[in-house]
Amino acid sequence: MDKRCETTDLKYRTRVGLCPTCAQVARFTFVGEQHWPPQVAQAAGLGPLVHLWVCGSCQTTLTETAAEKSA
Repeated sequence: MDKRCETTDLKYRTRVGLCPTCAQVARFTFVGEQHWPPQVAQAAGLGPLVHLWVCGSCQTTLTETAAEKSA
């Protein structure tokens, strides 16, 4: 099984939502994970693992949190 599917709680690798950059309703595609060292993640108020999504319209990359807000 693809490791990306094992580490994300999402059923699908795509989702539809409003892109905050281009203001278009677009399909977002899961593109991977960003790993942060614990001290950097804590200082930024993030978890050590962030899922990344790319807008199919303008190619902006969003974090999981931003993608959830746009869906």
